[in-house]
Amino acid sequence: MKKCKLDLLILLVKKGALYEDVPVCTGKLSAELGGSAKGASQQTVSRWLLELQATGRIQKNGRHVRITPFGKVKIEEVFYMVKGALEKKSDASTKEFEITGKVTTGFREGRYYLAIPEYKKQISSALGFSPFAGTLNLRLSKQKDIENIRKLKAAQGIATGEFSRDGRSFGSAKCFHILIAGKIKGALIFPARSHYGDGVVEVIAPINLREKLKLKDEKEVSLKIFPQNSTGN
Repeated sequence: MKKCKLDLLILLVKKGALYEDVPVCTGKLSAELGGSAKGASQQTVSRWLLELQATGRIQKNGRHVRITPFGKVKIEEVFYMVKGALEKKSDASTKEFEITGKVTTGFREGRYYLAIPEYKKQISSALGFSPFAGTLNLRLSKQKDIENIRKLKAAQGIATGEFSRDGRSFGSAKCFHILIAGKIKGALIFPARSHYGDGVVEVIAPINLREKLKLKDEKEVSLKIFPQNSTGN
């Protein structure tokens, strides 16, 4: 997200749009963002609002705006990035850590996306393995694990790029090396356009994890995560 739109999203947070629909006036927003002198003319702010809506960061209801869960994820990424920089100490965004989740059935989108050649090629190049066409979704229940995932999303990770195919645009993703159940190398993947909140993580691996580990829904699985792109060797 470009800094200008991020500034607008942060301004909406200050106005309470994380928790309720708030009235917006493009003229007032422009003035609060510094006006045309900083590139935030009323027309520009109007365009930014439309772009934030189109990318799912906000939802509009007439002259009112609310930040979506997807938009909240971006705000939390910025928060933990700034918090870590200010504290200047190691936390879950740099140190190895473990989480435990229960297998859950997702929206089955992973099978579709990971079968696309462009995605598969990028992930294979970035992570060193060709992913099985499907993700293993784990639902987290411990608040500590959820907080660590929020911090992880603010880390740099291993990025895949956006691309277009058959007239459709596909978003980027961020990955982190992991060790699954103490023995299988794989990765966490955080698509930029995800329907999941911080309480569910998506795992990819070169094999079908459900079959290999004989997993069914509600079965617990542990993950060791390497935020600094270590492979665990």
